[in-house]
Amino acid sequence: AMTGAGTVLFLARGGVLDGQQQQVLQLASALPASGRPTVVAVDDTGPLLDELRARGIPAECFPMRSWRSPLRFPAAWFDAHNLLRFARRNNASLVHAHDHWRLPHARFVAKRLDIPYVAHIRGPISASHARKYRLAEADAVIAIAARYVDALRAAGGRPERIHLISDSVDLERFSPADLAARHGRAGERQTTVAIVGRIDRFKRVVEFVDLVAALPPALRDNTRFLIVGEEFELGYVGAVKRRIRHHHLGDRFIFTGRVDPQAMPATLAEVDILVTLSGGSVMFEAMAMETAVLSIRDDGQHSRYTIDGETAVCADLGGAAASLAGLIADP
Repeated sequence: AMTGAGTVLFLARGGVLDGQQQQVLQLASALPASGRPTVVAVDDTGPLLDELRARGIPAECFPMRSWRSPLRFPAAWFDAHNLLRFARRNNASLVHAHDHWRLPHARFVAKRLDIPYVAHIRGPISASHARKYRLAEADAVIAIAARYVDALRAAGGRPERIHLISDSVDLERFSPADLAARHGRAGERQTTVAIVGRIDRFKRVVEFVDLVAALPPALRDNTRFLIVGEEFELGYVGAVKRRIRHHHLGDRFIFTGRVDPQAMPATLAEVDILVTLSGGSVMFEAMAMETAVLSIRDDGQHSRYTIDGETAVCADLGGAAASLAGLIADP
């Protein structure tokens, strides 16, 4: 839908360089080579904004407050007009919202400039969310997983506007260069199992703790378990720690805190088994490092790249303990 050589305006969550921010950085860096200049508006200062500017990509920080309550409407309206002025200054001819929370601002700008806008769906979305954020009105919707495509179609999205484009991995960074050293240490150290991602309900860390508790003691006692990520949802972090105490596993778990994105390849190189109950691009990063991946889903909707017995071990929650035990027992 984009015509001419106008600018792509990205609207994104700022702050740290997690999965969404890494993709914004990749796209904003790559598109100019194809004749599509880019500018980025982020909602917070921090590493993403700094890295965009270091690469010479025009980027500014703008609040993008929610429209979801009448009390917030004046502030959101003010934010949207600031973005509109930014878009006009930069001759925007396409607006790309990198998650559904930024869609109201993207739509506001696009409608007033009479340009198309794109919605990027990076997480689970229900039919009610699709209606609330008016996803059917977007000129295109990008979903990072087939199950999100199914949900969008079930909510009435037009199939020709919905595109499946999976997460990506920078193979220059995630390269198993130290594999020989890691394999040489097999049998000389404890097996390391990790769950990676900010600690909140979506990541299902409590279930990970229960999974570890269900392992045979002989396997569990010779394995170390890492919880890698920012303590994001403090009430939930407390629930995770209480569950560890409940199972008397305080000596088995290590909370590493947030790992700097530049250190993530080295972190995954030290991990023998990555466990995920929520999917995510970290699965593909682990695969790139030739770290075993255990993908656990109750709905059976694993990523199309997470193929049981080929790229990963796939299980439902009922069979997850046996699958993890099998991986730990077979170096």
